[in-house]
Parts: sequence; structure tokens; C-alpha cells
Amino acid sequence: MSMIRDATAADLPTLVRLLGQLNEGAPAAPTERRVAAFDAVAADPRQRLLVVEHDGAVVGTAVLVIVPNLGHDGAPYALIENVVVDEAVRGQRHGERLLRSMI
Repeated sequence: MSMIRDATAADLPTLVRLLGQLNEGAPAAPTERRVAAFDAVAADPRQRLLVVEHDGAVVGTAVLVIVPNLGHDGAPYALIENVVVDEAVRGQRHGERLLRSMI
């Protein structure tokens, strides 16, 4: 069974591993800069760092950023970044569920 939830600091090692699948050669462990970045994202009310958990393991992640906007009568827009699903479970629609949860 899968569930979408906000990431926690305990997820950071898994997030680093997953993001490493997008960025070959990236450090495989949480660095001081990554811990600081995680803390900043978690504290920012305009950002959500989400994970998809399947059978108790985090298998995907994405970041949603809501951006204030002067255009469109002040209606904000969103950016979705750092979307990755573990290569071992790709093709099982985890990414689709994750992105749909952001709508």
C-alpha cells in the first residue's frame, strides 16, 4: 500500500539516495549543506517536500513550491522540482500518485 506524506528529517538519507539517481556523482550521504537546505525547505510555508511511501519504504519524492505572482490578478503559480522515483520500483505509478497529490 502507498501513501503520500510530508518528508521528515529522518527521511533525509533516503532522499539523498533517491536524488543521487538524478545526479550521478552527487554525495551519497547527507552533507551539512543538505541538512541546512532540508531545514530551510521544511520551514518555508510556500514549499512542501513530499514523499511516496510504499510498504513502509520511501520510494519517491518531489518538491512543490508556491510562488506569489503579480500577474493573473495575483494568483500564485506552482513549480514542481526534484521529482524522482526509485529506479527499482519505476513503472508502478508511484510518481503519478505523487504528482496528482500536488494538484
